[in-house]
Amino acid sequence: MSLWVLVPLSFVHITVGGAIGFGLVFAACAERGVTMSQFSNDVCVVLWFTFTISLLLSVFLVIYFYLADSDASYFWWYAMPWTLLMVLITYWRASVVKLA
Repeated sequence: MSLWVLVPLSFVHITVGGAIGFGLVFAACAERGVTMSQFSNDVCVVLWFTFTISLLLSVFLVIYFYLADSDASYFWWYAMPWTLLMVLITYWRASVVKLA
């Protein structure tokens, strides 16, 4: 992967991931008619912070491995935050209780 592909891909990764991350918080706050336990809410907040941190961490790791001329498939680090996002959404949907 060349630098001309890595830089725009990193930019798209951060902007799309950031928009989804912050959009998810606003969607969770705006959702009416559901409730969560305090523990489930705390777990969702921790997963959201982990997603946000891993978004930036994945870009730093990709750049580091690119500069170190690693033969490993360093672009797989981009998948780390998206995996955490799937875990977050799955946990969020599983822990929500509908109010009648």
